[in-house]
Amino acid sequence: GIEFKLYRILQSSSRKTMSTPKPSYSLKPTLYILGCAIAGLCVGIGLSEERGSEDLISWIGLPGVLFIRALKCIVLPLVFVNIILAVVDMINAGKAASVGWLTIGLYFLTTLCAAFEGLIFILLFKSGFSDKEIVEDEDPTAFANIICPSGNMLSTNGTNVICGNSTGEFIVENTNDYLQSTLSGPSVQDDISFSKTLQDGIFRKMISDNITNEFIKANFVGVIVFAIVFGVASQSIRKKPEKLIFILEEINRILLLGINWILIVTPVAVFSLIASNIGTRSGLQEAFSDIGLLIGATLCAMATHFLVVYPTLYLLIVRQNPFRYMRYIVPAQMFAFASASSAATLPITMDCVESSGEVPRSVKNFVCSMGATLNMDGGAIYFPTAIVFLAVTSGIEDKLNASAYFLIILLSTIGSAGTAPVPSASLVLIITAYNTVFDTTGTPEAFGLIFAVDWLMDRFRTTLNVTGDAMMSRIITAAGKVTFEDDTLENEVYEGEEELKHH
Repeated sequence: GIEFKLYRILQSSSRKTMSTPKPSYSLKPTLYILGCAIAGLCVGIGLSEERGSEDLISWIGLPGVLFIRALKCIVLPLVFVNIILAVVDMINAGKAASVGWLTIGLYFLTTLCAAFEGLIFILLFKSGFSDKEIVEDEDPTAFANIICPSGNMLSTNGTNVICGNSTGEFIVENTNDYLQSTLSGPSVQDDISFSKTLQDGIFRKMISDNITNEFIKANFVGVIVFAIVFGVASQSIRKKPEKLIFILEEINRILLLGINWILIVTPVAVFSLIASNIGTRSGLQEAFSDIGLLIGATLCAMATHFLVVYPTLYLLIVRQNPFRYMRYIVPAQMFAFASASSAATLPITMDCVESSGEVPRSVKNFVCSMGATLNMDGGAIYFPTAIVFLAVTSGIEDKLNASAYFLIILLSTIGSAGTAPVPSASLVLIITAYNTVFDTTGTPEAFGLIFAVDWLMDRFRTTLNVTGDAMMSRIITAAGKVTFEDDTLENEVYEGEEELKHH
């Protein structure tokens, strides 16, 4: 009725004001987060090397854990609602297809560039560790002690085998390959083919057989695909479900308010997460000295992507100073480094993009949500560096040739998109890609070094991923020629006013 339409106009007018914010930039939130990050780093170093008790570190980390839990509780429903509303907005503006293809195409382009950068820089650094070959044990033979039914140990006196108080070591011969050998160090499921990893990591996740279960498992890919189909279907039926869209808009406002309440304590959470994570570490100096070249190559590639690729793309398409826009992203970058989770950082990323006043709501919701699962430039850089590092330190540098490099680029580009937006999700993919490229099985010895510093590298990867999400939002806005007037809510205001005039 007219009353419902009038109420929608008032609500839409309010949302119109909210969706076109005046650009404002304040250093205070950034300085608060930066100060807490530095304080957390200092406290974490003071507690590391087992100088702090487990109970103390757990209590220090509790606020950060609760903060992440609260964000994860809200972020997936928020993504679901935002994707639907974004699809509706773009369909009504006639730009759904163009924005969708631009998003996929530009994300693929930047990921491909990231993989090349990672490979180039690790090859430049490779000579520094080319002579570091992992030496295998001189005697890899497996031994076993056998217990007799009486409880004594089976032993031999030279000619006879007897059960007695003494013990004897017997050689284990794995004649039928029933026994599985194990290595000390991190446990990784390593004998999975890359084909299976790709199927399970991307395609099976896209098509859900139970959407409720996808919410329970926090499968962003499945939820996003379902939301896109839902949004398209809602605009394909003869009578548009206006009331349903209105309800989703109200739910979105409620979830955003809840997110804003949670984000108030972001500086405290950053301190808590960094201090507790570093405080649990030991052997930091040794780990960094052993794998410093890998870290250096990766960070150089990331710096190139951050300072060259993103700004160049921004300058070519938006034709504005990219660094003026990038200053709005700093709070999201700081939290991404602290949480190591693109999914947990998503609300902050969207808030930073909105604060710039340069990205319409529909583009922000769609591109940022898609980027949380699709844009993994940090992983695309890290995979080639880690794979080449493992090859050299495992003594198979001779297998590094043009075909291997091509395969590394391909697997890094495609495989990074199947990485979950949660901490340390790329470890299994590194092993499967390594085994695929060099036709090996098992876990390389040097993988323990990668595992030892993954907590740090994961933070750099996430920070770069979040930066890419925010930059792509502005770039796609310009490339797709999307304006704030294209958002559905603004159109509804005009249409509603015209309808009221007729009555």
